Amino acid sequence: MEGGREMGGVEDPQLPGYQVTSVLGQGSMGVVYRGRHVETGQEVAIKSLQSEDPSLQRALANEWEVLARIEHPFLINERELITRNQTTYLIMEYFESVNLLKWIEQTESAQRSIQAGPLFDKVCQVLSYLHGQSPPVIVRDLKPDNILVNTQGDIKLIDF
Repeated sequence: MEGGREMGGVEDPQLPGYQVTSVLGQGSMGVVYRGRHVETGQEVAIKSLQSEDPSLQRALANEWEVLARIEHPFLINERELITRNQTTYLIMEYFESVNLLKWIEQTESAQRSIQAGPLFDKVCQVLSYLHGQSPPVIVRDLKPDNILVNTQGDIKLIDF
């Protein structure tokens, strides 16, 4: 992309209205950036796909459509969908957290024993909410990497 700067081997997407500050994660199919909305200063996560495959770009757009029609305290809130230079970007709320696997690794056994029940109760609450939608929202990629946990024990389910 013209004018972009490299961040950890990934080029800054240069999205109007947003400033990208870092790379949060990168997989074989995409990148998630940390950024902020220029006018409001609100921190955001910006999800993109590295592939120009139309079916994968459509999958990201479908994720946005799902997030746009549902709302739950244990789901990441969407802001907008931007297509630029044949790439689709999903702009979402930023949630300071680690994924469940890292939380398990970083949390002492005694503390995990105390917090695990309430944490998984929240996972069950959000799945029940999603399955109760019309039509039901089925999470096809439920795994520790897609459950975010913050220091207060709150969760957010990501990657639909």
